[in-house]
Amino acid sequence: MTVFQLGGGKEHSNNSGSESISSLSLGLDEGCTLQRLIDDLKKEIESKDRVLRGRHNEMEQLHQELSNQGRLLNQCRARQELFESEKTALLHKIAGLEESVDDQSRTIAMLNMEKVKLLRQVDDLKETLHQYRDNLQKTSEEKVAIEDECKNQLVTISNLRVALEETKRNGSSSVSFFSGLRYSQPQPQQTYSVSYLHANGKDDTVEYPQLPTAPSPTLTNTAPSTVISSSNSSNTAGPIPAPPSGDYWTAIGRALFSGFES
Repeated sequence: MTVFQLGGGKEHSNNSGSESISSLSLGLDEGCTLQRLIDDLKKEIESKDRVLRGRHNEMEQLHQELSNQGRLLNQCRARQELFESEKTALLHKIAGLEESVDDQSRTIAMLNMEKVKLLRQVDDLKETLHQYRDNLQKTSEEKVAIEDECKNQLVTISNLRVALEETKRNGSSSVSFFSGLRYSQPQPQQTYSVSYLHANGKDDTVEYPQLPTAPSPTLTNTAPSTVISSSNSSNTAGPIPAPPSGDYWTAIGRALFSGFES
């Protein structure tokens, strides 16, 4: 601050001038200092403005990024909702599949039980089939044996028919035979034999007694018995059981007499 005082003494003027000069110099120094401070403040303000503008730009960029992130967040939320709906649908499907698996497991268990039962039935059927095969084989063997026996019986019947025909043609021998029948044991008689050829190539010979002429005998009601000699024991007809009463010759006579009646 500069103070000018007018009037006074010379010393007072000199002192005042020096004081004014010093005050001026001090004011100039202070002004320079203030100017520098102002310049520094301006520079600082400019730098702060630049920083502020940079921060403002950064804020705008961040705001844009925030907007972009918001849009992305909304998209993610929409996708999350879609995923949640799909998750719910998949959970329902999984629950349905689990129920189906449980049903299939129960069905498989039932089928396994049925399989065990069927396997047992198969084993039983195999055993039954094996028994049927054994029975069929036995039946076939019995059939073959019965057929052979029937063939032998037919051959025997044919031979007996031939023998009866021979006996019918031999009238004198038949008359002598029937006249010689009686209840007592006969005397040794002459016999004649007739040979027959079986269908299987076996030769059977049947012997018939040659009896003398005698009165007609009284025949009993006993069953006849036939004796057939064969070279092969398998083709020999089984003997008919002997009559409970009467003798051998009475039975033969009854058999031949029944042949004449037929």
